Parts: sequence; structure tokens; C-alpha cells
Amino acid sequence: MILRTPKKRSRLESTSDQPQSIHECIPTRVSDRRLVLYNDPSSSDQLEEQSDMVCTYHCRQMVKSEFMDALGSAEKEVSDCQSKLKTMSQHLDTKSEKEKFRQRILALEQELAASKGRENSLQERLLKEVSDSHNKYQQQATHSSELEIQLKKEEELRRNADSLAFVAKENAADAEQKLKHFSESAQREKQILLKEISESQSEAKTSHSRLNMELERMKFKADCAVEESDLLREKMENYVEKLNEGLSRRVTVLLPHHGEPVNYLCDGSQKAQKSAHPSV
Repeated sequence: MILRTPKKRSRLESTSDQPQSIHECIPTRVSDRRLVLYNDPSSSDQLEEQSDMVCTYHCRQMVKSEFMDALGSAEKEVSDCQSKLKTMSQHLDTKSEKEKFRQRILALEQELAASKGRENSLQERLLKEVSDSHNKYQQQATHSSELEIQLKKEEELRRNADSLAFVAKENAADAEQKLKHFSESAQREKQILLKEISESQSEAKTSHSRLNMELERMKFKADCAVEESDLLREKMENYVEKLNEGLSRRVTVLLPHHGEPVNYLCDGSQKAQKSAHPSV
């Protein structure tokens, strides 16, 4: 958008060959400092950044200040010209001089009206830009608060996943300890049974039938202990598998966009399972 002052009337140009009066020789600051506003189409993309909006706002405030200074000086010159016209009209009575002064006053009034129109247009545009900048700032603040809330939720989910992994490790360690205890108990019982068998063999001459019955009873007890150990090991493996599946499902629900905690928990559960097998 380009705002320009209106051109002078043709009747002023027709009198350019005549000698100029004193008021026509007076320079005016309005004609020397005309304000031209140029709206760059590419500036609409740059207004998306807050820093560019602030810079544009300050630049236009400076242009507005300069324009207001020019307008004030123009109004002052109009007032001076009117006072000079009033003073000199008392000394000049010719119609031609009065007509020239009247045309000069009309031209100044036209320039003043054009300046006021440019000022109003500039004020409306600046108000619109300030309103748009304020709306964009509010949108950015709202988006920033939403991102902060989402970040807090993700941090809470991460802490929950870490606590679940710690509990799973503790449960795996407890199960491994129990399995080790059962294995040691079975080994001790087996040693006791072997000792009893050796003692029974020494007494075979006196009680062969009794020794056979006792031997069968001890073998049955040993087999039961081995079967119980195998059952406990199978239960332990099933418990570890169910625990891994539960953790995988829960972590998948809690952290759909984070792959590191899931891999971390899976690696931890696999290490716990591997460490549980050698102890059997």
C-alpha cells in the first residue's frame, strides 16, 4: 500500500509563468518530507517470528514519530503562512495576489488533509499489527505450556518405568535365591541319602531285606526331591516369562514413543533369566 499526497491543481501550474509572490517562495517541510509506506509481500512470512514482529513494530513507531514531527511542522507552517497572509493582506489589495494566496492556502489544506489521512491509515495498520502480534504471542505461550505439561507427563512415565524395572530385578533376584536354596537342600539331602545307603550296605549281612526296603524308600525320596527341584525350576522359568511379558505390555502402554526403556527392561530380564539358569 502506497499513500501519496494529491497533486496540485492545474490552475497553479498555469500561473507558473507569472512572478512568484513572497509566500510562494517560502519552502515547506511537508513537501520535502513526504512519507511513503511500502508493504513488502514477503514480510507476512517474517512476521511469524516474534523478534521480527518486535523489530517491525519499533521501526514503524519510529516512522510514525517522524511522520508526526513532519505533520506538526507542516501545521506550524500553515499557521505561520496564515498569519503572514493576514498581515500582508492588509498591504496588498490586488485581486491577483489574493487569488494566489488563496490557492496556496488551498494547496496547504489539501496537503494537511492528505497527511491526516496517511496518519489515520498508518495508525489503523499499526493497531492491527500489534493485535496480530499479541495473538501470536498468546498462541506461542499456550503451545509452550502444553509442551511443558507433556514433558512432565513423560518424565513421570519414565520414573514409573524405572521403578517397575527395579521391582522386577528384585523379584528375579529373590526367585533366583529361592531356587539356589532349593538346589542346595536337594544336594544336602542327596548326600545324606548316599551316606545312609553306604551305612545300609555295611549292615547288609544282618538285614538284607530291611536294607532293600530302606534303599527303595530312600531312592523314592531322592526321586521326589529331584522332581520337586525340576518343578520349581519350571515354575521359576514360567514366572520369569510371565514377568517379562507383563513388563513388555506395561512399558509398551506407558511409553509408546520411547524405545530405550523397553530395550533396557528386556535386556535386564534376559540377564536375570540367564543368571538364574546356571545356579540350577
